[in-house]
Amino acid sequence: MSRRADGLHKPVVILAGVFANRLLSTVEQRFAVRLVGDEFIDFDNVDFTNVSLAIVFGCGHRIAERHLNKATFINLHGSLLPLGRGPHPHIWNWINGEPHGVTIHKMSAEIDRGPVIVQRKVELEPWESSINSTIYALVDSATELFRETWDDLADGSFTFKNPDPRSGSSHRFKDTQEIRDVVNRFADAPIPIFLQEVKARMAVSPSHQPGR
Repeated sequence: MSRRADGLHKPVVILAGVFANRLLSTVEQRFAVRLVGDEFIDFDNVDFTNVSLAIVFGCGHRIAERHLNKATFINLHGSLLPLGRGPHPHIWNWINGEPHGVTIHKMSAEIDRGPVIVQRKVELEPWESSINSTIYALVDSATELFRETWDDLADGSFTFKNPDPRSGSSHRFKDTQEIRDVVNRFADAPIPIFLQEVKARMAVSPSHQPGR
């Protein structure tokens, strides 16, 4: 779906992902928008005509390098990279005892290892937070950070920061799948209760080792 305003020949920005709609009103002030897919996107069927910038917010799979070469891809991620690389950082930051935050970064062929543009720490209180409330707190913070940074992103007037590739933490879909029933049952419980249940699960599953 494309939205064109104030002329038929505006440059096009692709918005992709579960939360991409949250960015629409900001982006379409300056660009035509091609809104595609949700969590799992078939970029082979996406029209990149006149596209120089693609913004991803809530995409649950790796994007092939052949697509990353078609435009500048920018990702909004729910952790302070390089901490929390990979899917479901809103879960694993709690489990790993890591600080919470959001990052806007340029995407590369390696998941969540592209250069960082801007980050923001998000303070969350464990007894006042749940897994479900955490993800929306991070989404809200990422949306706000994007709006504040949008002019620089649109103009390309930003500098990259390259974190130490040896640092940080990462996780795989498989890691979350091994505790998926706990996540589902305690998604609205206070975080200390959720962590207690996760600890109990891991105690009987010593082979569970989040990807590093």
